[in-house]
Amino acid sequence: MYLFNINNPEQPVQESYVQHLTGCDPVVANDSVAYLTIHGGNRCGSSINELQVYDIRNVAYPQFITRIPMNRPMGLGIKDTVLFVCDDNAGIRLFSISNPYAPRTMYIVSGDAVQDVIPMDTTLVGMMPQGLAIYDIRNLNQVSKLGEVKN
Repeated sequence: MYLFNINNPEQPVQESYVQHLTGCDPVVANDSVAYLTIHGGNRCGSSINELQVYDIRNVAYPQFITRIPMNRPMGLGIKDTVLFVCDDNAGIRLFSISNPYAPRTMYIVSGDAVQDVIPMDTTLVGMMPQGLAIYDIRNLNQVSKLGEVKN
């Protein structure tokens, strides 16, 4: 995971780097915390399947906080105090990040092998090998699928 200073967006400056085993998976962050997933069975050779949490308040010295075991986590996205993590055939896990350094599972959307997500307003777009799935996320305790767009 590379951390950059973007005070001048036209000339980002690398501040630090965190080597996380052999993972080559996605990262999402806000001003104080970064979440990254590592999953096995990819070209990077990792056999670990977990969500990792880093304190990045001091970008020059990111601190590992915790890891959460998962089935095979992939893409992830943040909306307000919710972290959405794709967990392959186990579904999309919604974590409460009201305490950003201690994510807590609050709901699991099952039924689709979603590999990446984009949370937008009241909808969540999920990317699957066969196309897109659209979910209504107005009620985070009862996420409902609105439909699919096939490739």
